[in-house]
Amino acid sequence: MKTKSINIKENETQSELSERAEKIANQLTKQGKVVICIQTLPDYAEINYFD
Repeated sequence: MKTKSINIKENETQSELSERAEKIANQLTKQGKVVICIQTLPDYAEINYFD
C-alpha cells in the first residue's frame, strides 16, 4: 500500500474545511481506501490515506 495525501487550501472557515475534509474522507472510504488521519488547521486541511 502506498500513502497518499490530499491537501485542501481554500478560503473557508476551519469548520467548513473540516466538513469538506470529512466528506472527502468518506468518499475515499467508499472507494476502498484506508483513511489514516484528517488534519485541519485554520486555513488548511490534509487527508492522509492508503491507496
